[in-house]
Amino acid sequence: MLYTVGITPQLVIVILSAIESTKNVAKALEWVFIVLLPNYNVGQGLANIYNNHNYIDLCFNQLPEAADLVAGKDSLNTICNAAQFFGRELPCCKGRCLKEMWI
Repeated sequence: MLYTVGITPQLVIVILSAIESTKNVAKALEWVFIVLLPNYNVGQGLANIYNNHNYIDLCFNQLPEAADLVAGKDSLNTICNAAQFFGRELPCCKGRCLKEMWI
């Protein structure tokens, strides 16, 4: 029972967020779930940790390796410049905060 109380709201938010016309409903429901369901908060926290780990792995290991670059500041700047040139957005390059991080 507790498992379904924790996972069902997560699925509802993910599905509603994927549909453009229901994104506002997803945001509103997310606040309701945050206030009323502590299980939702635990599930959301675990999902955030998982996503952050994957982004770090992608930005610092997989992308530089795929581009035959040495991982570090220069490789990330090269990858972000290429992504910007092709009109893509990568989690590594959002807001180009990595420039400030490496100064």
